[in-house]
Amino acid sequence: MNILVLGDVFGPSGVTAIKENLPKIIKEKKIDFVVTNGENAAEGGVGITKENTDDFF
Repeated sequence: MNILVLGDVFGPSGVTAIKENLPKIIKEKKIDFVVTNGENAAEGGVGITKENTDDFF
């Protein structure tokens, strides 16, 4: 089993990077499970929103 653990996803730019790059990484590296720390994904790097959560999933 391949597990990818991502550190702090910070702000909108971090969310965008995840949305644009993670699917490719999962496919190329045959990742089975991803753990992401998204508590600072919201605007300004503070908190997380439902939209951020939806983007990650």
